[in-house]
Amino acid sequence: GVEFQDIESINVADTRCNHMLYGDQYQVSTTVVCETGMSSAPSNGPIRITVRGQTQMSSVHFKYLNPEITSISPKIGPKSGGSALTIKGNHLDIGSSARVEIGTETCVITEKRRENEITCRTTRSGGPKKVKSQAGRGQGGNHRG
Repeated sequence: GVEFQDIESINVADTRCNHMLYGDQYQVSTTVVCETGMSSAPSNGPIRITVRGQTQMSSVHFKYLNPEITSISPKIGPKSGGSALTIKGNHLDIGSSARVEIGTETCVITEKRRENEITCRTTRSGGPKKVKSQAGRGQGGNHRG
């Protein structure tokens, strides 16, 4: 479209993608930016964009995946924090951002995330906690060790 307002909708793998917040990044006929919505289950599919009533579909497919935690090491550490925690699993590098929590405490990610591993440093804790990892905006995997 010629104008940003010409874009009626964007869907990524049949999930709505919000483009309204990114009008400043729009470039006529070349670039439109959107934030993907949450998918209820892993899926993949094309990107569909509707401009002035005409829908175009990409040949490239986008995949929605959930991170999966398979192991955590070590399983215990001091309440004072400072332990290097290694979380192993699948799809741990998906999403534009990630967060690891042990109960309500943050475990600070210390290395670049990899597909099968996240390393973080624990912070001060009040006792035993459940580990939760979250990638992007979707729900992450839980693991109780």
